[in-house]
Amino acid sequence: MGSLSEVGHAAWRGAAEILQQRLGCGGPGEPALLACFCAAWCYVCADWRPVFETQASAHPELRFVWVDIEDEADWCDALDIENFPTLLLMREGAVVHAGPVLARAATLEALLARVG
Repeated sequence: MGSLSEVGHAAWRGAAEILQQRLGCGGPGEPALLACFCAAWCYVCADWRPVFETQASAHPELRFVWVDIEDEADWCDALDIENFPTLLLMREGAVVHAGPVLARAATLEALLARVG
């Protein structure tokens, strides 16, 4: 998972737990989870969303979720997200990736290859 501070790592684990509880995925024996954290006002996010949704359709075995950080500020604020898109990828209860990515289809495909 990139180099996150201990505080940052704890915040991402907390976000992962919230998403696991709400969606029933990302944990042991559950589908892998890919959450994209974006904002409605972000033009990069607006351009990225169709790419994300196309990959979601191509990978029905995974759970994709779009999270607007302003709509979910009560628990997203601790993540201190500054760049978009920011992704959280979980498999078998472990955080595989947490952080910003380049808004390119190839980047997302490479990340998805990490979960098989």
